Amino acid sequence: MLDRYSLKKEAPIRKDRLSEQPFLFLIIMGTKMNADDLRLYKRIDEILYFDWNPIGVSGLPRDEYQSYLPSIFRLKKSGADIESIAQSLTEHEAHILGVTGNIDQCRLIAKKIKSL
Repeated sequence: MLDRYSLKKEAPIRKDRLSEQPFLFLIIMGTKMNADDLRLYKRIDEILYFDWNPIGVSGLPRDEYQSYLPSIFRLKKSGADIESIAQSLTEHEAHILGVTGNIDQCRLIAKKIKSL
């Protein structure tokens, strides 16, 4: 039986933006992602790390926001609207990271995610 999240190493999709460190992706709920879902998952990861970055510190470990990926990925896959994705990002900012949430910035990030 698989744990809720199983980790598997995968090479980075965009070496120009990602570190040489192998990307870790999740097998969500015991189901391996197909190639399209994996690409989407990695693109969301890139947006969270390079564009969202609510901590505002450069040089953070590449996996800094990867624990938020499953919930944002599920929202995107379920067809959630921009406001729902933005609200989830704002909650991550305020309740998990302990920073003041910026709903306007989160809407911009949610729009990027929704457009994928």
